[in-house]
Amino acid sequence: MDKQAELEARVEALELLMQQLIFLLEVEKDLSTENIAAWLMLCRDRQRHHQVVSPPVLAAFGNLIDRVSGLSSHPLAPDDKAQQASQDALTKAQRPPPAD
Repeated sequence: MDKQAELEARVEALELLMQQLIFLLEVEKDLSTENIAAWLMLCRDRQRHHQVVSPPVLAAFGNLIDRVSGLSSHPLAPDDKAQQASQDALTKAQRPPPAD
C-alpha cells in the first residue's frame, strides 16, 4: 500500500473511532476503559464480519484501537469483552430515563 492510501485508511479509521466513541458516550453513562475497549473490539469484529469497511481501513482501525487502548494486556478474551460491552450498552439504552 502506498503512503497516500495508507494515510487515507488511517484517516477513515480515525473517523470510525470518533463515530463509535460518540455513540458510546450517548448510551453508556458509566464509562470505563474496559467498557470503551470492549465496545471498540465489538465494532472491529462486526465490521470485519459484515465487511462494511475496506480491509486497509479495518487494519488501520484495529491498529488504532490497539495503540490507544492497550487491549493486549486486558485479562478477558476479545469475544468475552465484546459480548459484555454489547450487553451492557443495550441494557442501559433500553432503560427509561430516571425520573426527576
